[in-house]
Amino acid sequence: MAHRILHLCTPLTILALGSCSYIYDMKAVMIDGRVAFVVASGSDRQPDCIRSIQVSADDGEPKAKPAEGDDAALVVNGGVYWSDSRDVGSCDNPFPVFYGAGLKGKRLESVGYVAPKPLLVDAVYQVDAQSRGSGYGTSWFKIRADGQIENYSSDPTPPSRDSAGYVIDEDKAD
Repeated sequence: MAHRILHLCTPLTILALGSCSYIYDMKAVMIDGRVAFVVASGSDRQPDCIRSIQVSADDGEPKAKPAEGDDAALVVNGGVYWSDSRDVGSCDNPFPVFYGAGLKGKRLESVGYVAPKPLLVDAVYQVDAQSRGSGYGTSWFKIRADGQIENYSSDPTPPSRDSAGYVIDEDKAD
């Protein structure tokens, strides 16, 4: 019996040890009047660069309008305000990463691109980034009317859910 358990556990152990994925915390900051993204100082992991980034309006926030050359589905269905992805082998974009600045490296054509749209005051946005070694960073932020940025480590406006865990569309609820 112990031999059988060992055979079942060994592949799981190898998979767990061989994984290079990690998660890190990000935050938005204002540098010389521009929104920039950095790794949060308290994050367990501290990557030095990114290869992709996506900024999208949180649920219930105003969606942008797609421009020519944008992946319209990302804008209309995903609320994306900016999305840029580079080849997985590259990590040529050091932190801080400024909102809307073109990323260096070969564009990853299999992932949609969205040119940067103007960010709105008092709207909540989510930022997601990928770094080398399958690192994934995320954060939520809001630009206040006074120009200061509020950061959130988790979604400050989680959607309403029914008892089964499904998101309730508030516009269609009676």
